[in-house]
Amino acid sequence: MMNEIKGETDMFLPDDEEFTRFHLHYQQIMALYESAIQCVSMRLNIMEKEAGVSGKHNPIRSISSRIKQPLSINRKLRNRGMPLTTKSIMENLHDVAGVRIICEYLSDVYKVRDNLLADGFMELLLEKDYIKTPKPNGYRSLHLIIAVPVPFKTGVQKVICELQLRTTAMDTWAALEHSLRYKKDRPCGPEIDRELLECADMLSKTDVKMQRIAEQLRIFE
Repeated sequence: MMNEIKGETDMFLPDDEEFTRFHLHYQQIMALYESAIQCVSMRLNIMEKEAGVSGKHNPIRSISSRIKQPLSINRKLRNRGMPLTTKSIMENLHDVAGVRIICEYLSDVYKVRDNLLADGFMELLLEKDYIKTPKPNGYRSLHLIIAVPVPFKTGVQKVICELQLRTTAMDTWAALEHSLRYKKDRPCGPEIDRELLECADMLSKTDVKMQRIAEQLRIFE
């Protein structure tokens, strides 16, 4: 394990002029990704404030973001047989910049999606609806790959960003499932897989019931 990690981190050690150039370009594109996240977060914050001022239901419960770590970027490119270059990163990886939006109700997920894309500022490149069509393990979330126009003095640069929109229930299941599968470094087995899937299905039914109750109480009006 130590040799594997060393082999990966060596690619990020400044040992020659070529790497120095790569490192400079890498920092520049990371600044682009961070700016893209700021643009998305700003629009989401405005959405929250508008809901608060109008006294209407706020569809956003929480917002979090992250930039993929260098080791993870390196590993993903290597697994795909692609070179570790800044051009390769920007052209082949769509999840370097990620924003996660947690909503209270199912309808909130799609409302936030529609509001974000309504004015055409952000370009939708790909949508994967794992709420309507869950993954086999029970995972549910709405994934959007978008191009965010980031203004710089040299011009506007479109930066690809991944958005994940999900309810509180979906996020709870995803966090616990990840912890159970990957933190303990032990195989789950078919029986555990079935139980985790059952938990996902139960939480999905809860989401549907909560949505129905909220509609009966006219929360969204």
